[in-house]
Amino acid sequence: MEITPVTDEMVPQVKKFLSGRKEFSYCQDWDGVFKYAWKEDKYPYGYAIVHDGKVLGFLGTLFCERVIHENRIVWCNLSTWIVDDCHKGARSMAAALLAPILKMQNIVITSFTANEKAQKSYERMGFKRIEDYQIALPTFMGLARSGSMKEREILSAPDAIERHLNKTDAKILCDHKNLSCLHLLVRDSRTGRYCYVIGTTSPVRLRRLPLPSFIPIGRFLSRWQYFNVCYVSDGGFLAESLGAIKYYLFREKRSLLIRYDSRLLPGQLSRVARKTAIDRLCFSSTAFQPADLDNLYSELVTHNTY
Repeated sequence: MEITPVTDEMVPQVKKFLSGRKEFSYCQDWDGVFKYAWKEDKYPYGYAIVHDGKVLGFLGTLFCERVIHENRIVWCNLSTWIVDDCHKGARSMAAALLAPILKMQNIVITSFTANEKAQKSYERMGFKRIEDYQIALPTFMGLARSGSMKEREILSAPDAIERHLNKTDAKILCDHKNLSCLHLLVRDSRTGRYCYVIGTTSPVRLRRLPLPSFIPIGRFLSRWQYFNVCYVSDGGFLAESLGAIKYYLFREKRSLLIRYDSRLLPGQLSRVARKTAIDRLCFSSTAFQPADLDNLYSELVTHNTY
């Protein structure tokens, strides 16, 4: 029994293993784990426990290289950690799937959607919880303010957005433009200042909505979605342009609410908001602040979830 990096040749075996696991029955395909634009050959898709040619466990890894505070680091998001519980030897090696990653230098490791069992395992291995809030803002509250922001240009087509981006943001767009993400650029047509935003979309649910109780629910909500913010290039400019962004999302993208992690956009953006406590997990061998950690290059964007 050994821990093996998962390369292209091993992907069919791992897919077969995962397809039989009830924990992942919601997945219709595995492109979010094995197919993404920033994949480099020097990094594996993850690590597998293999015994007699059979896969008994897998930990997915989404590796990329990013520049944070002018330092190039390895960024690794963990997902799809599953081991065959019926095999005692595999269970005993579950933590060993992380060993090759933890040995790497200058690395940030994140886990955004770990279940409770996985969270406890991560914490035992030194991961830190990022205390955070999920904040939801209704988009229709910005309609009355939209008239004062006519100088704000908003683009959503990636090819049109790319012309206005700096080198760093252009690379991010290139890596994410073929995923099911929504791309927005809000730009001051006079000064050229912009904020580039990437978000996922998800259906609006009845639970925990920051909406007045008198609004009819039923069919109304079924037509709308959340816009889940994953990346913001200029939070200050986004705050200044929030009315225009809300107006655009409501009218053009059928987004009823904007939802984001508070570390991405500190401060109060609206008096009408709902906060929900969440925990993201992170381990790092290099210094970082929670605000340095966006939600890109992760299963949130490859699976269009939040």
